[in-house]
Amino acid sequence: MVEEVDGMVVRVVVEGHPVPQGTLVRSPHGGLYYPKAVKLWRASIAAQAKREMRGLPLIGAKCTASLRFYVTPTKGGKNPGRLRGDLDKLVRAVFDAVKGIVIEDDELVVGFNAWKHPVEPGCVERVDFAFSIYQASVE
Repeated sequence: MVEEVDGMVVRVVVEGHPVPQGTLVRSPHGGLYYPKAVKLWRASIAAQAKREMRGLPLIGAKCTASLRFYVTPTKGGKNPGRLRGDLDKLVRAVFDAVKGIVIEDDELVVGFNAWKHPVEPGCVERVDFAFSIYQASVE
């Protein structure tokens, strides 16, 4: 869903299990790569963002982001009800996936807020994110 109301530039919802983007892994041959799950998650984000943008221009100015990750809580174990995935690494996957699709570069993001929520019964895991043009307050 794309919105262009009251400064909101773009809002995207991507269904699927949110995968944190950690550090690169070194292959036995010395190369660096991200695990397959990270690549697939980023590809899903990128594909949905492309569909939602529908020819809208990239955000090429300072912007802010709001992200909500809906994940399945753990069952049993040491910490039942825990929401897995480091929040900063979940955000990194989204920012890297939308670079060149929604925003020119993730260095343009001057602020963001992010939350992890338990997915509600009957709903699917997903990320819901929005980017807005940054409006500096005048004091």
